[in-house]
Amino acid sequence: IRGGVKGSTSDLIPNAVELDVDANFTLFKKANLKFSFNHIEQTADFWNIKQQQYYSSFALPLSHDWNLTAGFSFLDYDYEVKPLLNTILTEGQEVAFGISADKLYLKHQFGIGYSALIGDSSQHHQLHVNYAYYLFGNTQFYLGSEAYFTTEAATDFNLAFKPYLGYRITPKFQLSTSYLQGGGHNLLQQNAEIVNNNYHLTSFIFEAGVNYQITPKFNLGLFYQREGKDGGTISDYYYNSLFINLKFTP
Repeated sequence: IRGGVKGSTSDLIPNAVELDVDANFTLFKKANLKFSFNHIEQTADFWNIKQQQYYSSFALPLSHDWNLTAGFSFLDYDYEVKPLLNTILTEGQEVAFGISADKLYLKHQFGIGYSALIGDSSQHHQLHVNYAYYLFGNTQFYLGSEAYFTTEAATDFNLAFKPYLGYRITPKFQLSTSYLQGGGHNLLQQNAEIVNNNYHLTSFIFEAGVNYQITPKFNLGLFYQREGKDGGTISDYYYNSLFINLKFTP
């Protein structure tokens, strides 16, 4: 379970609340099946935004340390604007899917994937590549980067870049941080599990977090995000967000 508040720095953009519930299942001691539900809501005096996302993915290990993952998202949203005389309601659905493959070789991990977002009036396509280096051959210390090549209906192309690193200070305590530099398009991450399809495009996301293993079955995480938005007709603004993550492993 992951929940938090996204605080807007703009007087015209309200704060948002976000809730995410995930369930992971290990099949045959190797494959992984995941289901996720995500809810985002923003409310102000004159408008209201709600979005529900339903996600599922399947990861299958292959021979020679290859891993194949496929994911699918269905998004249902409504934007309600309340002018003086009447209410304008916009409803819509979008689907997103992604597939990726990665290989672990000694202390190096290489990955490549494709994702797509299909909406009511637009199509978004994305190719991403990933590289990670595990200094000690495990998750004690790692660093890496992802690059996203994106296009909307093959009319224009952009590049986004995300370096990241993690350090396990003790067996129970781990730090992580990342910086995503946006590329002028909506981005799909983690095989379409993260669909950043807000009306205002993301220019960057800085994230820093800590994870603490409370008991062998309970893990607690705390994450801070600063997200820059290209406001278009509204001046550019930011979200300062704080999320709490609680994980239980039976």
